[in-house]
Amino acid sequence: CFVCEVASKTDSAKIDSHTDCSRCRPATKIDWDNMQRVLEHMGAHILHDPKLSRMEERCGLCLQPAAMCLIYVTKGRGASERSTVNFTKSTCPNLVRFNYKNASESSEKCPCSNVPITCSLCPLGSPAVWTYSLEAHFQGRHRLTSHAHFPIPVEQSQSEKDGMKRVWLACLKNCKSYNSKKKWHTPPLAILEAHRSGLAIV
Repeated sequence: CFVCEVASKTDSAKIDSHTDCSRCRPATKIDWDNMQRVLEHMGAHILHDPKLSRMEERCGLCLQPAAMCLIYVTKGRGASERSTVNFTKSTCPNLVRFNYKNASESSEKCPCSNVPITCSLCPLGSPAVWTYSLEAHFQGRHRLTSHAHFPIPVEQSQSEKDGMKRVWLACLKNCKSYNSKKKWHTPPLAILEAHRSGLAIV
């Protein structure tokens, strides 16, 4: 796991002003000082939220349709160099710096590997595609209907699937717990005397 790499006051301001997930009901507070948890939470929505279509590309930082957030990736030089997000060119309301190398590797404690990558089928200089949206991208943008025709695998490992499922179930549990407490503590409705009805005693 890793913590957010805040490189400027602008990044800090974004973290302070984007502290919850608008897709959750109620809105779930997110720790923007730990970007792996942010990516996990958003990734769990992309993979398991029934209200989000898997056939639509999504931004892994804010869950908006990918066309609304243009993320660009710069490839590293040499075989051992990793890609990085071009934060100067990219646009997203939740654009915050993160460690690309760590974010792209799934582990038991940090199962999410959803990062933006360059699509080899798109024209040079095109926006990147988040890995959890690759299937939607290949089918929608490039009209490839079979996984056998995809240039790279799109399936997550079983351990990553299991880990992201746990993240989603934990999210649902927190939402249900909040709603249950809210319902339990809801005060009874006050009935005005003028609206009371009763039988007159003769």
